This record gives sequence, structure tokens and C-alpha cells, in this order.
Amino acid sequence: MFFRVILGFGEKKCTFVIYSKKNAHSMKKLLLVILLSCSLGLLGQNIDTQSVRASIERQMKNYPKSTLQDIYKSFYQDHFGPGHMISDPGSAWDYLMDELGEMIDTSSVYYEPTGNEGRFVRVYLSAVTDSLITADQLLDAFVCSANMVKKPEMDWEAEWKAIVGVIKKYGIRVNGFKTDAPLLNKASRNQQAVHHSQAYNDAYHPHYRIVERGVFEKELMPLITSGDFHKRYTLKQVVVLSRHNIRSPLSGRNSTLRRITPHEWYQWSSAPSELSLRGGALETMMGQYFRKWLVSEGLMEENEIPAEGTMRFYANSKQRTIATAQYFSSGMLPVANVRVEHHCEIDKMDPVFHPKITDDNEDFKMLTRQQIAAMGGEKGLVGIGEKMTENYKLLEQVLDMEQSAACIEGDTCHFQTDDVRVYLIKDREPGIGGALRLACQAADALVLQYYEEPDAVKAAFGDTLSWEEWASISAIKDWYGDMLFTAPAVACQVARPLLQTMLEELQNDERKFTFLCGHDSNIGSVLAALDVEDYSLPQTIEKKTPIGCKLVIEKWVDTDGKPFVALNLVYQSTEQMRNMTLLDLENPPVVFPIQLKGLNTNDDGLYPYESLVKRFVEKL
Repeated sequence: MFFRVILGFGEKKCTFVIYSKKNAHSMKKLLLVILLSCSLGLLGQNIDTQSVRASIERQMKNYPKSTLQDIYKSFYQDHFGPGHMISDPGSAWDYLMDELGEMIDTSSVYYEPTGNEGRFVRVYLSAVTDSLITADQLLDAFVCSANMVKKPEMDWEAEWKAIVGVIKKYGIRVNGFKTDAPLLNKASRNQQAVHHSQAYNDAYHPHYRIVERGVFEKELMPLITSGDFHKRYTLKQVVVLSRHNIRSPLSGRNSTLRRITPHEWYQWSSAPSELSLRGGALETMMGQYFRKWLVSEGLMEENEIPAEGTMRFYANSKQRTIATAQYFSSGMLPVANVRVEHHCEIDKMDPVFHPKITDDNEDFKMLTRQQIAAMGGEKGLVGIGEKMTENYKLLEQVLDMEQSAACIEGDTCHFQTDDVRVYLIKDREPGIGGALRLACQAADALVLQYYEEPDAVKAAFGDTLSWEEWASISAIKDWYGDMLFTAPAVACQVARPLLQTMLEELQNDERKFTFLCGHDSNIGSVLAALDVEDYSLPQTIEKKTPIGCKLVIEKWVDTDGKPFVALNLVYQSTEQMRNMTLLDLENPPVVFPIQLKGLNTNDDGLYPYESLVKRFVEKL
């Protein structure tokens, strides 16, 4: 006796050809077994059995009183979402208010995914009662989710059968399986929703709304996670290492910069290398943001006059760094009349901020040259120059270098790529010679001009540059800074005084806020010395240490009194700087987390305080 069995779901088919001498009754039993196996196999092609298993086991672990009815409900919600459109938000609001008023317990979690795919999220009303989100915010997300639900691709009856098959296959113990299974199979055929079981309600008192995952991640998750974090941690101290804000170019208008372009450079409001008026205004805005942030964290009062020793403002003795610290303090502490600490005559380098070579023995020089040359790959220093080829061409084009006095007089018409030289001299900063040095000066002046000049075309001497092209010009500066200050041998040496100062501030129990103001070389060398993972900053054309950026070390203490730290680079985006955008908690600067090599964070992204202190000590 021959049988051909073909079972299909959509485009998928399962075919058996069977020859048997058994009687018809025996063959019927065999066929039923085959049909069940085939159907589960076909359904398994549409469902991730491992994620289904993990989801069920997770629910039984977190909610051991769950029955099969509660498993059904979770996967049903993942399949259908809220279930229907909400045409009367007013009634939905009344129902939410009634439920909030009747709650007798709160969930230990604020949200959790439904089913195995997490297409929707259960947002518990405890997020409202604990003031992490408002009832309005939850209702808006719920209504939005309900009105955007689309018909699922997979048939619910088929999906439920596959889920039951997973439970059987892996022997997962689920309460009420035998008694609930027939009823739930019938409910799945009718695509019928069910309530939580009585056992589940008695044990867990669930109160939640279903929100589509994308809506949740955009509208609610940032609020809930932030609020949950602040229930478990308290901010105790902040140490800031800041770069000065916008300054005029280091060289005057009659310097080499004037000779390499036929165009007139921007008429600056400040003398060479000094903080500009825009730089002062931007730094005041940043100080105002820090005030709002620190007040919201409870670290200071709105118009605080700090007690002696609780706050420190210390700057390098350059005009641009002292002025930056003064403007920042005015924004942060507007009624405190802060005195900025500096230790040398104006425009003299303070040893703490001076990134100079202190040991120029031959072993150090050899190692440093090797580390810098490695940045260029197999070709070494020549490779570094060659990596700048396209950047140089763009810079030459913007400058119209071939029409410059330097070119006409036979000096230079192009930036060479094969003349990079490194200088390591004791008691001086590391130095770079060749075309890269001049290109860096020009790129620096052009980028600063772009920040200061409202007309972007005028800032580019008549060219219309894209965001990527501005970033390409700025990259010349990044390469120059990396070569000078981020080679490990150099970084540990030139950053040592600042590392010592920062460590002392972190270990000062009386201090709650420290502001140290220096230069990009300070931030670059400190980060390199601390062994940070490589990074490229978003929303700025300066990808490493943007003008005015701040390395912010935050010390947090958990509910058990254990200290942790977070490291972030905080800076105004290029658009915020050009548009003079006011900053507050609703419109913050960019906050970019810094990762340390070889150190692990906890689930909240914080490093153990002792681990960071140990890293500082190792580098000292």
C-alpha cells in the first residue's frame, strides 16, 4: 500500500511517500504521527524555538506562579499588541486613573518585553507612581501603539501550537498545563485574548500598559532608565578637565597664514591666541547647563555660594584658559563671584598644564619615534603624510594656495607628504616639523573661522563645503595632535602633573566640584595615558577634542555607599556652536561616554571607583 502525504502552510510543504503492508487502521495512526511531526517542523520554520524557550523559562523564573494562561497572554500580546485601536482617549484616561487609584502594590520592575520577539513592552504603572514618567506620557504612548498595530504575518493558532510544542519538547514545567491547554487551543483558533490567571493576579498584582517597542524606546525608556538610575545612585563629586573655548588663531594675520592664501582671514574680536567674544558667550552657556544639571542631581543649590574648599576653579595661566574658567564659573555660579586660581604670570605656562618632555634619554626617544611611526603603518612617518594626501588637497583648494604669495614667490604651493619630522627636546613640548605643521596651523585657523563666521561660505573663502569636507580639514589637526601627545610613552610623561592633580581632587572628600582648564593637548594626553578605547565623536567636525570640550569624571555612590565613576566627554555640537544654541536639560550638549581599556563597567555603565584610582596610580 502506497501513500503520498503532502502538508503545506503557505509556500512551505512537507512531503512523505510511504509504503506499508499494515492495515488501514494502523496506517491512520502512523499518518497522525507523521502529520503532527511535519506540522511542528513547518511551524518551527517560522518561530525561533530557542528564543521561545528562553522567554518561557524567564517568565517561570521571574513569576513562578505563572500558569499556561499567563504564558499565552505574554505571547498573545507580543503577537497582537494592545489588540485594537483606541477611538476614545478620554475613556482610556479615566480607566488609567481608576487603576492607578486602586493599585495595592507596585511591580519590582518598570518594564519588560512581551513574548520572545519583544515587539511590545509591558510598561508597569509603578513607573508613574514612582514619578519616572507621567500618566499623560504613558497614555500617549499606549494610544499611539494601539493605533499603529499592523496585522501579524504569522497565524496566531499556528504560532501558539508551535509554542506549546516547544514547552513539550524541552519539558518546561508550567503550572496548569494539562487543564489549560485545551481551552487555550480553542482560544487561539478564535484569536481570543485572555486575562491573567487568578494565581498570577493574587501573587503579583499586575498593572501595566502595552506599548510598541519603537515608541517605548523613543518616548519612555530614556525617562524610566534615568529615573531608575537615580533611585539607586547619588552624585557625590564631579571633576572636569576642560579645553578653552573659541580663541583667535595662535598666529597673527601678518604671519605665514597670510602668505599661504590670497584671501583675507576673519577679523577677530580678540588678539592672537586669546578667547573670542563668542567663545566667552558659549562657555557661559555651558556653565549654565552644568548649573542646571548639578542642581537637578542635588549636588548644589540654584544660586549656590559654595563653602570654602567645596569647589575649585583652576586654570593654566594663559588668557584663553583663565577667561574660559571665568566665563564658565559665571554661568554655573552667577552670584558667587568666583576667583579663578592660576599660578604664573599671565601667558606663562603653568607646569601642571605644560605638556613638556621631562626625560629625553635615548631609550625614550627611540620608543617614542617607533610609536609615532607606527601610526603611519609600514611606511612610518611617510605613511602619515600620505594618509593626509586628500585632506591636503582639499585644504589647498579652499586656501587657493596656488594663487598665494608663498606660491608666487617660489616658497610653497602645496603641502608635502614626505617631510614629517619629530622633535623630542627636554623641557619643551613634543614637536612636529614639515608641511604637517603648517597644514595644522591653516586647518586650525580655518576651523576657528568656521565657528566664528556666521556665513559658512564666507568662512570657507567662497567655497561651499559639506559637513564631511569640514571634518576632513579638521582631521589634519586631529592627526597632528595624536602624533604629538597620544603615543603612550609621551602621554604618560607629559600628562603626569595633571594626572596627579586630578587624582588628588578625586580623593579630596571635601571637594564636590573641580574645574581644571587647559588645552586640547591636556585632554588628549590624559586620555591616552589612561588607556581609553579609540573613539570618534559625533555631531562635531573635530573628532577628538573639540574646542571647549570637557572630560567629566562623575563619582556616584550607590545605596550601599559603594562609589562608582563615569567618564564622559561633554561638548557643544558644531551646530550648537555656530547657532549659539542655549543649553539646558531639554537641549543639552553632547555627552559621549569614554571607555577604558581593560576595565569592565557594571550593568549601569559605571566603573568601580577603586579601578579608576588604580589606573591613575599605575600611570603615575
